Amino acid sequence: DNNELATLRNRFKRDAEFLLRGTPSDDHEDKGHKEEEAKPLPLINRHSVFWIMASMAVTYYMDFLNVVMHDEHIKSFNIALWPVWSFFTPLILFTQFMGVVMLISLLG
Repeated sequence: DNNELATLRNRFKRDAEFLLRGTPSDDHEDKGHKEEEAKPLPLINRHSVFWIMASMAVTYYMDFLNVVMHDEHIKSFNIALWPVWSFFTPLILFTQFMGVVMLISLLG
């Protein structure tokens, strides 16, 4: 049992040393891979646009600002939205949060 464990440990150690040393062909592939990584990401992507548009749609169709400003059930913000939208409250707030985060990421 100890002999098998020692053999396994030595094999992993040998494989790790081989991977750390690499081969000349690996060096060429690594340079090409690093050049690909150096390419900047686009500022606007589908993910950001989706969350910003979803946040705008929720704000418009749920009449979010009007309800927050004028509804009599709202005395504080998070908990008081529950009587207005019930189980949709976490979904609405999450969508608003993601829209704001994505908008800030586009600005910065």
